[in-house]
Amino acid sequence: MATGKLARTLWIVLAGTGCALRPAEPLPPALEEGSVWVYLAPLPRGADRLSVEVRGIAAVSEGGETSPLRVTLRRLGGDATARERLVAWGALPAGRYAGLDLALQEASVVGPDGPSALRVPAGPTRVDAPFEIGLRTASVVALSLGTGEAIVSGDRFEPAFGASAPRKLATGLTGLVSSRIAGTVTLFDKASRAVGAVIPVGPAPRGIAVDSSRFRAYVAVSGADAIEALDVPTASRIDRLALSGGDRPTELALTPDGRRLLAVDSGSNTLSVVDVGSFVEERRVPVGNEPAWVVPDRAGRTAFVLNSLSDSISVVDLLSDAPPLTIAVESEPVCAALDRDGGRLYVGHGTSPYLLVLDTGSLSVRQRVYVGPGTTALGVDRRTDRIYLARRNTGVVEVYDPSSFLPVDFIPVEGEVGHVAVDPEGNSLFLALPDAGEVGVVALTSKRAGSGLDVGPGPWRLALMGGE
Repeated sequence: MATGKLARTLWIVLAGTGCALRPAEPLPPALEEGSVWVYLAPLPRGADRLSVEVRGIAAVSEGGETSPLRVTLRRLGGDATARERLVAWGALPAGRYAGLDLALQEASVVGPDGPSALRVPAGPTRVDAPFEIGLRTASVVALSLGTGEAIVSGDRFEPAFGASAPRKLATGLTGLVSSRIAGTVTLFDKASRAVGAVIPVGPAPRGIAVDSSRFRAYVAVSGADAIEALDVPTASRIDRLALSGGDRPTELALTPDGRRLLAVDSGSNTLSVVDVGSFVEERRVPVGNEPAWVVPDRAGRTAFVLNSLSDSISVVDLLSDAPPLTIAVESEPVCAALDRDGGRLYVGHGTSPYLLVLDTGSLSVRQRVYVGPGTTALGVDRRTDRIYLARRNTGVVEVYDPSSFLPVDFIPVEGEVGHVAVDPEGNSLFLALPDAGEVGVVALTSKRAGSGLDVGPGPWRLALMGGE
């Protein structure tokens, strides 16, 4: 086999695997000290004959000290080689690093007579990849095929890699996803599905709201009782609002004019109304027990807060101090979305098998639609008004027609769906898949799964610049 061809083959295999992130050992705490995230670039198909097992990956400081990372792809090989993959990640002490050490356990290649074992290097392979770690910062290392080659002599091969900083993301094409386990927000390209940055924000981040006109994002950091403001173009934190102790903010929403940020405080049973300009809490409104979701109306005058333990919706007047109205709904309302015109609010429930259709003008329930219990995610495509509904233990996202409220399609998914977000620009549906540690992507025209992306453990909420 030609040396260059084998090098390309080896690189493809190292990037490809269909395995979900299912850690055997306990996960580390939130990565506020500093961390590194190692990704492999997408590669062409054609090298599924090789199989490589990674024994370990370590970050190497400029002084030569090594810090082992959490390997997310142990057995590498198969057909899943066309998208970027997360290879390893982990917390690191602050300082400068020279690169990575990659140690291989074993390798094999399938030939005409079946698989044959290949000898791997006895020691780790050094990858030159300078990066720096600071407090509450994260570095992304993008591995790619460099100028080196995989050298094979008989039954031996030795891989060689190149590394660089990730490509800068186009702001209008940026998507964000929070990880409640790692304590981070990952920024990615909606079109290429490439990860561009990881931002540590604190323990248990949950909801995200984006302001596409100002290129900003806001993250509810539930474990710190705070809201982080992020600058999307520079992938940096720019402000932090400390809420009251025990608030546990979980979900966020911006009013359509971008002037107010609404935060659901599940710990204190309140809604915080934040002035975006000054980034100060204007007021807080008592709502029901265990509020779980908030949706502002199209005019930005009213907010609908779902109270999961009170089985109710609090209707909050954002322009006055009037006490909220309360609407009784089915058991455990957990998520909601407005239709295209804003006249109907669709409400999904975790326990009740019904999807409610609420008239936002009269505040009356217009319809109860049987969909089955266990709703976990709900989204509406404002171009077509179609409803995308995910439920526990179904293996599909159900697509409902807004006129008949009958299912018109089923999109297969692997694992549970924690959140859905429609991207009208790319005509795609993005899915947060907590069990797999991934963001899935489905083309809405064909209903076929496209290239997703690995984002680490516990992806929780998605937000798309220019999306919904």
